[in-house]
Amino acid sequence: MAFRYRRLDEYTGDMTFGAGTWNFITDTPEAVAQSVLTRLHLWQEEWYLDLSSGTPWLQRVLGEHKLGTADIAIRARIASTPYVTQVEDYASAYNSTDRSFIVSCKIWTAFGPVTEAPPGSLLSPRGALVMRLGAGPQRRQLTR
Repeated sequence: MAFRYRRLDEYTGDMTFGAGTWNFITDTPEAVAQSVLTRLHLWQEEWYLDLSSGTPWLQRVLGEHKLGTADIAIRARIASTPYVTQVEDYASAYNSTDRSFIVSCKIWTAFGPVTEAPPGSLLSPRGALVMRLGAGPQRRQLTR
């Protein structure tokens, strides 16, 4: 296999450049975890080259959608990430105070289980990847 993913800066969460091969994570569970995180942060209709790509935040998650509908959409987005083989112990919570959506799950990849959290997420003591998503303070304001 040859799965190469651009490394994110641990402080800003931006893609890294200028350090050659160090800028990439290759064939590791952490590369897949970072792919999951960045795929979840991409909103559907945000990428002009493929409007159907992205997480359906407005279409199925935020607003007047039920939590079950949101969980189905997010879990499907995680499971459809290349090299993800299994998603276990999925849980989510919505915080209306800061408008964030927290997802926690154990992810198995073609390279093994995720044991290291990418920048912008945490790994729980039980081995679950915990990701803060949605329209919280770090997200831009919606202008729709």
